[in-house]
Amino acid sequence: MPPDPGLVIDSEGDTVGVFDVDQDRAIEALHLEWGDAYSITYESGAYVARGQDGRVITGTTPGQLARDLGRRRP
Repeated sequence: MPPDPGLVIDSEGDTVGVFDVDQDRAIEALHLEWGDAYSITYESGAYVARGQDGRVITGTTPGQLARDLGRRRP
């Protein structure tokens, strides 16, 4: 039986879907871009950025959150 083209083996040997997101890596990448301007977490199925000014921005994917944060860049 051929391998499922929608699955890959990650660095730890686990099988994952090609569109699965490693939440820790996604959050780390967002932190690299935004530094201390936002506290970024993953909660209840959404990526959440809390600004120092109290604003809360959410996205269902890391890319969506990054785009929305970029729109608010000073």
